[in-house]
Amino acid sequence: MRATIYDVARRAQVSIATVSRVVSGRARVTEETRARVLEAVKELNYHPNPVAQGLALQSTRTLALIIEGFDNIYPAKIVAGAETEARVHDYHLLVQQVADLDGDKLRRLSGRVDGIIISGAATADELLQAAVEQDIHAVRLGYLIPDLHADAVVADNYKGAYEAVEHLIEHGYRRIAHISGPESSPHGKERANAYLAALQDHAIPQPEEYLVRGDYTHERGFQAMASLLELAEPPDAVFCADDLLAMGAILAVHELGYEVPDDVAIIGFDGLETGAYVTPPLTSVYQPIEQLGRVAVETLLWRISNPDKELRETVLPTELVIRRSCGCPAASRVLGGTAA
Repeated sequence: MRATIYDVARRAQVSIATVSRVVSGRARVTEETRARVLEAVKELNYHPNPVAQGLALQSTRTLALIIEGFDNIYPAKIVAGAETEARVHDYHLLVQQVADLDGDKLRRLSGRVDGIIISGAATADELLQAAVEQDIHAVRLGYLIPDLHADAVVADNYKGAYEAVEHLIEHGYRRIAHISGPESSPHGKERANAYLAALQDHAIPQPEEYLVRGDYTHERGFQAMASLLELAEPPDAVFCADDLLAMGAILAVHELGYEVPDDVAIIGFDGLETGAYVTPPLTSVYQPIEQLGRVAVETLLWRISNPDKELRETVLPTELVIRRSCGCPAASRVLGGTAA
């Protein structure tokens, strides 16, 4: 039986699009990939079929968004932004969870989509590595990995967090704690590093017990805040790595008989609309979550049209939205993604 392009792809462990690119010389691939494909072509005595090659390179008009899960509002807003932008370009968006995919399933998915966007914690990087090795166009939503040929779209986590802590310092707070993101979160690490840098730059001590690990949930924010208030010298201000942690922290302060911001000021990160309706309204670093999803789609479509261009990292600005939880008398709100 005559060998097909699928047989070659299976033997070489690459996508059929990669086989087509190698045998036609239409695009650059790594020397290791090229050698593996040509070896499979030789072993199988494969002769390209022009019609099959055209089908292999044909657009599916579908993109995949791979996310960690739907356990909070952040991924839902990412999906909303990505879907909106995909429709603008007459593309469909297929949403998959990280836990549902491995290298083999990703390879099968690649035949159904023109490219993928990967969001989530560092565990998603294994899928990104697999995508690059399989010559799948990919965008990392969150941060750039220089050693991999994948573009990145990210909010300015470091600057936003630094400005939040500096705002507390300008208010006169000196016992500033941080409820951070999980160990696996690159965003959380950036925000924690910015917190530490701001304290150091202003010569403010940072006791080890003032840095408490969180997990982006109300429950963990409550627990972490309760433990901070039990210290012999509790903090007078807390910067939280996201708004869910901050809302849980505010509840803990109230439940334990204290007041925000009179006893402890609190700032969050994300700028979720719901933060405007807690008591007191939450000061937060606003990041354009839906825009992250939209720009990720724009970047992926650009990469599909420009496979040989240099890596692109797009950093979207953040903004400190002042409400009352930090001690400021005036309040502003973020509604519908814009500051008012």
